[in-house]
Amino acid sequence: MGNKVIRGLYRYSCPNCYGVNSDLRLNLKAPCIKCIDEEKVFGIVREIGLKDYYRLMKAYAENVRVLRNLRKILSIEEQLKELEEFFSDATGGYRFWSAQKTWARRVLKGKSFSIIAPTGMGKTMFGLVTALYFFKKKRGKVYLVFPTTPLLNQAYNKLVKLSEKAGISPRIVIFHSRISKKTREEVLNKISEGDFDILLTTSMFIHKYYELLKKHKYAFIMVDDVDAILRSGKSIRLLLEIIGFSSDEIEAALDIIKKRIEIMRVKDEREKESIRKELEKLEKLVGKARDKIKTVLVVSSATGRPRGIYPRLFRILLGFEAGSRAEAVRNIVDSYIIPSKSIEEHVIELVKKLGSGGLIYVPIDKGIEYAEYIADVLRKHGVKAEAFHSKKNIKVLEEFTIGNVDILVGVATYYGVMVRGLDLPERVRYAIFTGVPRHKFSTRLESPKPGDILRVLTILRDVVEGDEKRLVEIYIGRLSMRLRRLTQAALTRVGEELQKAVKGEPYEETPLLKLLLEALEYARNLLSRSDI
Repeated sequence: MGNKVIRGLYRYSCPNCYGVNSDLRLNLKAPCIKCIDEEKVFGIVREIGLKDYYRLMKAYAENVRVLRNLRKILSIEEQLKELEEFFSDATGGYRFWSAQKTWARRVLKGKSFSIIAPTGMGKTMFGLVTALYFFKKKRGKVYLVFPTTPLLNQAYNKLVKLSEKAGISPRIVIFHSRISKKTREEVLNKISEGDFDILLTTSMFIHKYYELLKKHKYAFIMVDDVDAILRSGKSIRLLLEIIGFSSDEIEAALDIIKKRIEIMRVKDEREKESIRKELEKLEKLVGKARDKIKTVLVVSSATGRPRGIYPRLFRILLGFEAGSRAEAVRNIVDSYIIPSKSIEEHVIELVKKLGSGGLIYVPIDKGIEYAEYIADVLRKHGVKAEAFHSKKNIKVLEEFTIGNVDILVGVATYYGVMVRGLDLPERVRYAIFTGVPRHKFSTRLESPKPGDILRVLTILRDVVEGDEKRLVEIYIGRLSMRLRRLTQAALTRVGEELQKAVKGEPYEETPLLKLLLEALEYARNLLSRSDI
């Protein structure tokens, strides 16, 4: 059994009685010495090993002096086995991988949490199968939220196929902006009356039809690509109210966040004590609110970069961070070609070599017209290619999904449908960029966004020297720090006020806007010089 020397004792770590446990027993996933004898622990481990967690917990549960929390752990593991069998039936034989097992355990425990992992790691599939499992077990209504209509339609089609394979028939309702007026009224009526088991919408639906959503209680909500929600404090509030928190409870949670920040800045002890007392009252109120919530919320993201105060509400009200650093390793090869002939010739050559399942991205300054041109060139060379962008019919994506189209061509924009509108890891095999992805703006800065000013200053820093370079670096440092702290909604507001100021219209003056205008004027002066 290896080294039996105990090097540490840990309070509240026994999985059965929550008492003191040793590092040796924790390595064996075993209860403490008060719960089970050492000889029994080593005998169980010799017989079963450490890999089969369910059998190990079952053996420990059968041999402890008094069965306590191990009963709950064993119950969760039994449910996990059932959910995994259901997953296998629905997906045609696939099994959970380790991360999906962790997510499943959290859901079965009734815990809300976030999933931060790159595209293709099984987040959406996990959410879809879990939704069907909740229907099968009659746990209540499910609400699935997606950032774009293409992703919504892909999820709906997968959900229908999964339910057929699993042999169940839930009432699945989908709503998006492209359905006909007549169908829209029918769907809204179904949502209002609660005539559904699983509801799928885009995140925009939350804003427009919040009152309809709030009429029902949900057992499980999954927000796929939560970045669309995190960019707006209002979206976060609405989502929390749909889950069951009142406006007053959300305000109390916001006060907790603000007072925790405030207490770190206050030096006077009497003032600190006053803030602590206020915090205690607020935390009791929020604690009661948290205890009444039965909905499991799962939010997923490929980036996990929340900004501002509102994303912290998830920590206060539901006990998890809405974003963090993603941990994942994928087998992806990054490479580039120094062109020896035209871009179009290279693209044709690569597509012929790599085959079906490719995405081709054109730079934003070349636009939709160039994407259409590349698709046309590929078709002339016998490749089934189609341009795909916001103006194209969604059926193009469906044709690609089922293999009738081999290649999709689109524009490399951060929130474009070819970037945020695809979730097809089983279909997409490679991506080709016909140029370096870039952001285009005028160096005259006639109608600049806050980010444009920062980009220009970053470029200017490399071509100026001395005091000019030091001043440029000061502007970069101050703007980077302040802009990074803003939510997407706040950044949009600053951009709107900046446009008013540039056009000579009345605007709301703030310290940040004043800094942006100073930096803009300095950048324009530098750009006007012939030596730069």
